[in-house]
Amino acid sequence: MIEILNDFRDIYIKYPLDKLFKKEDKKQRHVVLSNWKNKEYDIIPSIDEIIEFNNSLEGFQLKSDYIFMEKVVAPSVLRDIETGDLKSLLYIFSESIDVDNMDKKHSTGFNSCTVDSQNSLLSIICAVSKYKYEPLELANKVLEVYRDDRATLECKYSLIAYSIGFSIHELPTYVICNDLEVLAKFKTKLNILKELSKKLDKNDADFLELCTVAYDAYGDYLEHSDQYENFEKYIAQHKLYILDRDL
Repeated sequence: MIEILNDFRDIYIKYPLDKLFKKEDKKQRHVVLSNWKNKEYDIIPSIDEIIEFNNSLEGFQLKSDYIFMEKVVAPSVLRDIETGDLKSLLYIFSESIDVDNMDKKHSTGFNSCTVDSQNSLLSIICAVSKYKYEPLELANKVLEVYRDDRATLECKYSLIAYSIGFSIHELPTYVICNDLEVLAKFKTKLNILKELSKKLDKNDADFLELCTVAYDAYGDYLEHSDQYENFEKYIAQHKLYILDRDL
């Protein structure tokens, strides 16, 4: 077995993630993991070797171990991306969303997206790349080659839905969208989301309609902002219900 994987196996067997340790054992686990993380290894395994290792280590899930993802998986995937091989990235998307257990009719909005969280597989890979890549950019890379890959499409949908949902949530504060040029970019994102929604057969008509109305209203407000004290007053005057607390 490749040295970096063998060393991690020894640590994992002695200090499994699902076991409760005494204070001293926790400290020792931290020490040995830190030493492993900081050690220079000559060979980074391929994604196939990583998958085989993942399957062979009882109770281990690579996507649940931040250090393993950062030290082993991310460098392997980034190496493949640089050589034009997207199969390992395709695997990452398949691990990011459980397509088999996902209700295709489920609406995905602001609160349900996890693929862009700090500890997600995609975010770790982007962080290791020092943000040479962003999650949505990686999804687009895969879809250029694997146009109908369901997991990647679901991830792309979630990433865009999260971005749009957050922008709607923050509209009254002007933090995310504060001029017509930025608003135009979000409207373009919304059009992409609508296309993905249709392709994935999502039950998100209410969410998409709310976003459409909100962006149109906000655009009108920006063009006539001198007539209103703020956007919330604009909403009240036009009797619009577009600031959903549960979005």
